[in-house]
Amino acid sequence: MVTVTLDGLRTRLGRMTERILQRLEDRSTFPLNAAVYQADAVPIAGREGISFLDFAIEGLEAYHASLGRYEYPDQYSLSRVALPGSAARRQVRMPALARVEIDVRDTLVPFYRDMIVPRLCAHPDDPDTYGETVYVDADLLELVHERINIGRYVARAKFESESRVRNRDLTPEALTELLRDRAQEERILAGVRASAVRYGVSSDVADQLFRWVIEQTISVEVAWLRGLPADQA
Repeated sequence: MVTVTLDGLRTRLGRMTERILQRLEDRSTFPLNAAVYQADAVPIAGREGISFLDFAIEGLEAYHASLGRYEYPDQYSLSRVALPGSAARRQVRMPALARVEIDVRDTLVPFYRDMIVPRLCAHPDDPDTYGETVYVDADLLELVHERINIGRYVARAKFESESRVRNRDLTPEALTELLRDRAQEERILAGVRASAVRYGVSSDVADQLFRWVIEQTISVEVAWLRGLPADQA
């Protein structure tokens, strides 16, 4: 069994930050290509009312599912379709984690599409790069989604190490403040801005994305703790 610690999670989050910034750089090399986010703008046989991005996310997650990704307690899919099982028999060594339903997709995809991509990319349209665009988008969104959902394990680590967060009488606002480490957040953001320059990505855009990611991660921590069954809290 793998032991999950807060320090270990912070190391993992740091590595994911670098991967997200690399993907932002990749996305910035393609035009905005707004059509890929619009339902039916790229026709898909047998699938009406779906965007090319959603189609790409489904395909990427189907592949990941075939490798056994979603058998791990820290992995959650973005798509809302039934994913295939895995023929691979993998040993899951991560500790079990209470499964609390927390929907991140409905805020993540619109935020990325409407607030990040238009600031990151030039606005012309190039249909020849639609495929590359949605592949990078899908992979980037998967990374951000995973990073936010690591907040579940962060919440568990804090639950085990800090007795105050176990108080069921705390309001969501009080619990949020208890979970936050604003000095650590500013250190993360300073590192993001410095790394963004190294990757040739706008530090303002990177800062905007990661400020939002931090807020969403805290929200997931709060939702997970408040969603714990009474016999586990």
